[in-house]
Amino acid sequence: MLQLLVFTVVLILAFFINGIATPLLIRLSHKHKWYDFSDARKIHPDNMPRIGGVGIFIGFAAAAFVYVVGCHVLHIKELNYLSKYSHLLMCIGFLIISLMGLADDFYNLRARLKFIIQIIAALCITMGGFRFTIFSIAWTPVAIELNTFWSHALTILWIISFCNAINLMDGMDGLAGGIASIGAVFYIIIFALAGNFTAMAVSACILGSIVAFMIFNYPPAKIYMGDSGSLLLGFSMAVIPLIHNEPPVSTDVLFPALLIFIIPILDMVGAILRRKRRGRPIFSPDREHLHHKLQDFGLTPNQVLAVVYSFSVIAGSCALMYWLMKGTVAILFFFAVWIFFGLLFVLLHKKYRAFRKQGASKS
Repeated sequence: MLQLLVFTVVLILAFFINGIATPLLIRLSHKHKWYDFSDARKIHPDNMPRIGGVGIFIGFAAAAFVYVVGCHVLHIKELNYLSKYSHLLMCIGFLIISLMGLADDFYNLRARLKFIIQIIAALCITMGGFRFTIFSIAWTPVAIELNTFWSHALTILWIISFCNAINLMDGMDGLAGGIASIGAVFYIIIFALAGNFTAMAVSACILGSIVAFMIFNYPPAKIYMGDSGSLLLGFSMAVIPLIHNEPPVSTDVLFPALLIFIIPILDMVGAILRRKRRGRPIFSPDREHLHHKLQDFGLTPNQVLAVVYSFSVIAGSCALMYWLMKGTVAILFFFAVWIFFGLLFVLLHKKYRAFRKQGASKS
């Protein structure tokens, strides 16, 4: 009962803090013209405030701080087992990724510099003890102990990949925030079943803050989260599964996350392949992401969100089913889900190419 009360408090606290912060950020943005200026690639038609990620960070960080202090004051060790050293490095990592995103929103940082800063932020997380020490495939005999270098390298790759997967989906109002919200809900459920209360609490903190932001970001949006928000969401969704009750941490913990966020992951993979095929840098923007394609097919913004949200819920439900399964059935189910979603993306891509060719022939 106490556990549920604590998690409810931090979730509501994050919601109310960002619910207060975001309107203030909107007013501040209009006053100083801190806008995300529209262009041919972006969906939103008007110049929009772009510092919503600051509010998400404030709500999340404040609620997480209260959680840590509350557990210490109430002596609830089973709800928070992390050391002060781990807390500090985790906070530094989150702060670095948020500040980098904010700087990118204002100064359009070069891709190489952003990549280096992402590595530094992820390194703070791994130095805090949140890293894989065993490479394994769930429910199989594969289990390879990682040395220090590969332990850090593999974890950093995981974090950076997730950061950019969510960041690439942030091209439409309500999209990245909605996907992250759905993911956080399933994180809470899965970590509650696993008895990982620290990861569950961090998920609750980020969920409360995102939901408050979504009130102002759902179409027609009043504020844009910017890179400071999308990178923070990707960073948090990558780091939370690494918060583990007891070492060693195996790559087994990735499997639910790989299902929950299968849509942004496949969208990122498609973008990389598309750009490599065309001889373009993988970080170069284009207008062929999932939400762009759906809108080009004639779907309204709300319809696009309904489609993506629905499939995100399906993906999260599959992750929950995977978690409840055991043995060979679970791993076969995991790959079956990936094959199913992969085929959907391929089918959509082929239909989109045919649609574009048909439009070009008519013109």
